[in-house]
Amino acid sequence: AASLNYDELPDVDQLLDTLIEAGFVERPTTQSLGAELFNTLTIAELKTFLGAQNVCVASSTTKSTLVDVATQWHNNTAGKRPAMMSIAHYVEKTQLNTVDYLLFLYFGNLAKGFNAFTMRDLGVMRTRHIRQGHEMPRFSHRQQALDEFNASRHLRALKQGVGNADDILAFLDSLTTHEGTNTAKLGLNFASSLRDTAPEKAIEVWRQCAHPEALEKRLRLQYQLGQRAQVKAELEALAETALPAANRIFIEDFYARKFLGKRRSIYTDTLHESGPALALDEAYLEQVEQGVITHLKQQGKQAWFSENTVWKTCFGLLFWSLLMDSHSEHANEFDRVPLSLKNGLFYERHTQAIRARLAELDEPESVLKQLTRLIVTHYGTPNGLFRWSENTLDKVTSLIRYAPPGALAHVMTRMAKNYAHAHDGYPDLMVLDGEHLSFIEVKAPGDTLRPNQLVSLQRLRKAGFDATVQTIEWAAGPNQRYAVVDIETTGGKRRGNTITEIAVVTVVNQRIVDEWSSLINPNRRIPPHISHLTGITNAMVKDAPRFAEVADILKAKLDDSIFVAHNVGFDYGFIQSAYEGLSRKFKYPKLCTVRRARKTFPGLSSYSLGHLTQHFDIDLKNHHRALDDARATAELLCLIQAEHGNAA
Repeated sequence: AASLNYDELPDVDQLLDTLIEAGFVERPTTQSLGAELFNTLTIAELKTFLGAQNVCVASSTTKSTLVDVATQWHNNTAGKRPAMMSIAHYVEKTQLNTVDYLLFLYFGNLAKGFNAFTMRDLGVMRTRHIRQGHEMPRFSHRQQALDEFNASRHLRALKQGVGNADDILAFLDSLTTHEGTNTAKLGLNFASSLRDTAPEKAIEVWRQCAHPEALEKRLRLQYQLGQRAQVKAELEALAETALPAANRIFIEDFYARKFLGKRRSIYTDTLHESGPALALDEAYLEQVEQGVITHLKQQGKQAWFSENTVWKTCFGLLFWSLLMDSHSEHANEFDRVPLSLKNGLFYERHTQAIRARLAELDEPESVLKQLTRLIVTHYGTPNGLFRWSENTLDKVTSLIRYAPPGALAHVMTRMAKNYAHAHDGYPDLMVLDGEHLSFIEVKAPGDTLRPNQLVSLQRLRKAGFDATVQTIEWAAGPNQRYAVVDIETTGGKRRGNTITEIAVVTVVNQRIVDEWSSLINPNRRIPPHISHLTGITNAMVKDAPRFAEVADILKAKLDDSIFVAHNVGFDYGFIQSAYEGLSRKFKYPKLCTVRRARKTFPGLSSYSLGHLTQHFDIDLKNHHRALDDARATAELLCLIQAEHGNAA
């Protein structure tokens, strides 16, 4: 109770008495002792309690160990009244199930609690303003709410590893419908937990489950258990019925591979049919889509990372008045995504308005003028569909202006009818070549094509869009630009030190094609030992430009290139900090010639730049001057690439 010391709670004892009378809390008894209470106690209180029970613990014992010891003592002495233990200043929460249910009715999940209101009141969380009378019930009837709530509770217990199988089975058996979001997910996950120990029971649960993945999991398990004839007959029957696209693809593919002798899956076929792989340097391992964008830019094409964002943004902007205005349908101020999108009733409720809006796409320039005004008015407004960005208008403009006739309306209609299953899985990139719009799903080595991605590719093609897959192989492409960078600084640590010299040597196809360097005024004294090491004195940098004056030049040298340096973390980190000091972003793929040299030329005694230049007879006249070091590093990079047959 002492922890409830807030100005907003003037009389805690009276408030607790009110809660006790209402049955939401109670004074704890000795039966309340257990891990939950022990976790609440302080270390000092735990030691006092254990000492009173004649349980000795070391003074350095951690709280988690103290809790374990106290809990074990309680379990071993059940019913025994503990000595010298005052717990009157604690209260125990009761009716937790009731509180959980009320919060579930309000928020629709078990993740949020009263803290959401606190964050709202503190201004940490922005919420919607809903006009009174326009709130919408989250569930259509009480039994639906109870079923979804209990399914959520069982899902939580299952995730925490404390779910009771008999209780879950009894609950699933009691359901009149398994089509709720949480009930379907519970059936899917629970059956997965039974797969190895009780496969027949898993099959039975999956058979009742309405989740789209349940059909595939069930038939695969039945096939593995030897029920081939049953599976074959069911696949043939299902092929004649209307099913979700992902299920249809599975049925056709599984039947062809298991009963018609087809050797490769449709996913593997799609990857093989995508044409030759694009060579990218491994420096793009964490930014593979950016590597493809850079390659396309070199070909004179515009490309954006779009994935699901451009489609959800276009959808949200086209139907903003139906989705986001004060009269739209939300359960409460915390809801971002309208309930009509979640429950699939959006198209049904706004059919005429949606059709009228999509008909306007026949005049794209008129629509773009409207959306431009909307973006100017509402830019930054939180919503549950997309995030605003500097190029929001550019992406949407290209999509609306260059989409094939009717294609965009086709996709938007599908999203309006079934947003829950149509808002993701879209290709990674949107590409504009002149007036030709296309979409590319990028797959690096080891990546697989997911069912929802294949479905989206097929649907985009059916709508009239050019949608393809681009596979990647790790190799140094002949047109890849490498910006080999070296810097000199006032000291080795970023904190308190700045750059005194920068050099960039550009390498393309194992040839140096450009060089640039500049001294930098560091706005501080250069220590004597640094001047002795680098040869750069305070007099030399006195009239040199400050970093801000060369920032644009440097960025132009680095754009569309891989950032290369010997011990790249040092150079990259200093330059990144310098740009952050100007409130500018700095992000490029990185290549470290130390790591590449270790991998390419193993067994050398040292991989310092000085030692490597001596070993490979690379000219390095003025070590620790930026341009000379960058030139030497560039030659080392070319040696590494040549050793790998241009596939570093």
